[in-house]
Amino acid sequence: MENKKGKRSYKTRYTWKPYGDEALLDLWAKNIEELRGPRRSGHVYLEIAKELSRHGINVFAEEVKTKIHNLTSKYRKERANVECSGGGPSEWIYYTKVHQIIGGQPIPNIQTEECITEDPLENTIKREEPELEIFPSSGSESDSAPRSQSATMRQSQNAPASPIYSKATETEYYRKQILNEFRKCNEQIHNGIARIEDFGRKMLQLEEEKIMLLREYLNNAKDIKTIFENHLNKN
Repeated sequence: MENKKGKRSYKTRYTWKPYGDEALLDLWAKNIEELRGPRRSGHVYLEIAKELSRHGINVFAEEVKTKIHNLTSKYRKERANVECSGGGPSEWIYYTKVHQIIGGQPIPNIQTEECITEDPLENTIKREEPELEIFPSSGSESDSAPRSQSATMRQSQNAPASPIYSKATETEYYRKQILNEFRKCNEQIHNGIARIEDFGRKMLQLEEEKIMLLREYLNNAKDIKTIFENHLNKN
């Protein structure tokens, strides 16, 4: 029976989550020199995708490249807004991290870049990450032939993440977020208590001054009474 060949297509695109963004930013910073180098950088995206898969983040190299491109474009726009606003801080949560990675590099004109329709890295990644051919199972020897190293790498990237590790990573991220919120609330409470205590001290000081004035008034009144009585006795 003749085997029918079919090309494997990408599965549903990965939905990036905050802990995935953080992991990618760390790997981007670690590999920035290679990405800036004169060599083709398709292999760098492959290595980043492979490293992310170890953390339960299963993405293709193409998705890594696209995400980095999107982060770069977002940074350029935010930096332009910051410069237009006279140096006001950006509200984008990743602005500082991306600025630390690429902030020192010349920023091309955004409009010029948006006109580019073909990315020179596209062909590089496609060459280094070939599509796999799938043969339907027919019990023939060709079906059980060893897979190539590239195919094995692609399969490891597409393998489902360990639910325990992935869930633990996500849980750890949100745990840190909750702890940060608690720290902020705790700081606000301490500041509020400090203001109340300061206000109480000032009120106590005013009351003490008021009592001192009343005592002084009573003493003066006694002196006046004594003088008046002495005057009457003389007469």
